[in-house]
Amino acid sequence: MTSPLLPYKNAYLLVASQLAPTIENGRVVTTPGTSYLVECYLVRQQATGTTTGADYIPTQTSPGEVLPGASGLIYLYSGYALRYATANDTYEAGDSIPNGLLWTSLADSNTPDWLAVGAECSHMQGNESVKYCKIERLSGRYGNTGIDLTINKEVGGVPITVRSGELVD
Repeated sequence: MTSPLLPYKNAYLLVASQLAPTIENGRVVTTPGTSYLVECYLVRQQATGTTTGADYIPTQTSPGEVLPGASGLIYLYSGYALRYATANDTYEAGDSIPNGLLWTSLADSNTPDWLAVGAECSHMQGNESVKYCKIERLSGRYGNTGIDLTINKEVGGVPITVRSGELVD
């Protein structure tokens, strides 16, 4: 089933699955897992922190001088994860979405293991800069029981809440 929210998708999450660490030559080695691109419909719920990029960070080397800082805002977004595709190895957050991806609806399958509470990802929404984010919640208001089951089935997605912060290079 295709989600009725799909024409209104407004955000993407780039989630990298974590492979289990292995031991090679007596050393623990982790290898990066497959990255997944998740299409979402998200609404910003609240923001905390400083209000503008006009706040300044004092420098330790030059007393009295300041450098323009990042906004420092932490955003909370809620909505639905609608579908996902495997991203190629060269895809980076902020790149345009490649054509020819094989999308899998989240309405027709169980939530994948890599899409879990606590997973770290990159958040791209509209014309905003890429933000670092962490998945905070993967359930509806009623814990994916009762009315949530009906709503999720009709919406055709997984309820998701992410906490995003500005990436600073």
